[in-house]
Amino acid sequence: MPSQKNPSWWPTKLNPEIKKFCCDLKENILDIFKQETRYTNITCNELKALSDLKQDKNIIIKKADKNAGIVIMNTTDYINKIQNLLSDSDIYTELNIDNTHSIKIESDKILYELYRNNYLTIKQLKNLTNYNPTSPVFHGIPKIHKPNVPLRPTVSQINGPTYNINKYLHELLLVSESVIPYLFKDTTAFLNTIERHKYISATTYLVT
Repeated sequence: MPSQKNPSWWPTKLNPEIKKFCCDLKENILDIFKQETRYTNITCNELKALSDLKQDKNIIIKKADKNAGIVIMNTTDYINKIQNLLSDSDIYTELNIDNTHSIKIESDKILYELYRNNYLTIKQLKNLTNYNPTSPVFHGIPKIHKPNVPLRPTVSQINGPTYNINKYLHELLLVSESVIPYLFKDTTAFLNTIERHKYISATTYLVT
């Protein structure tokens, strides 16, 4: 379905059955929102507990690295660990200005050049450029499988200056990956392959 933020966008391939399913689903969701009486599957005490946890500024609730569970951290400890990561001048450089919009302008220039050379349609160009960028957000994911629970640094690029380009490339890569014969989709696929070939000679080397 067309996006409200990008009304000119439309999927490259329209499957009639999927389109009908999406329209029916949208109608069902709208019907639920219009209902005067709404029901919840958790108790009032559970709702209050969730609300209290959400408003508690003394703790940080994060998803653990490698989807190993949920972590509740002391806010002060979390901030200290983040500051220790960012204080590494060999990896990070402090900027005196927010260059989010200037990066968006530069990326838009590249996209307009692609459009001029007929690599993008006008609809694709509008979808990739018509939005207001926000500065990416730096945060840490707790590694609970390691001593002292270090943080894995992660930068959320949602609505960043190149976010729409990333989404578009991701869609192209998903299509391309399906025809690569020896691509490991995930860790499970790798482990399944290794299980079949775990008896190897002493002269065999595994390389990533």
